[in-house]
Amino acid sequence: DLVAGEDRVEPLDRRRDAAAIRDCLAVANPDTSAHPDQPSSWFGVRARRGHLLGVVSARAEGGPRADVESWHLQGLAVLPEERGAGLGTALTAAVMRAGLERRGLADAGSWVSLGMYADNDPARRVYDRLGFRVHAEGTTFGAANRAADRSE
Repeated sequence: DLVAGEDRVEPLDRRRDAAAIRDCLAVANPDTSAHPDQPSSWFGVRARRGHLLGVVSARAEGGPRADVESWHLQGLAVLPEERGAGLGTALTAAVMRAGLERRGLADAGSWVSLGMYADNDPARRVYDRLGFRVHAEGTTFGAANRAADRSE
């Protein structure tokens, strides 16, 4: 079943829309390592006036066998004033569905993956609602830097 708002999600051109993607990320997810220069597919939701309200990227990654791969999501960003309206859920659901359907992965044992900071409770609620489960937890220098940046 489609998630509310999923029909508003559209593929973006990572070159043509690069500035708009960067602008959205700078405001909505400045800590992300995702950027439109990376070889990935970008998706977004636009306002009526055309500016991006939210974005997410995804890329195919290898799996344990040639016929199994992962569709990895990163850089989910929704402008602060748009949060709580379901755009993050719609972006994630649409991109997850697009990756599995476009690659014919749904029946091949493939999966969708993503990473998130442990303290990002709103994102965790979105991912839990969509059926994601924790597969691995780790510590990165990025998370420590994020915590330090907030205290200044």
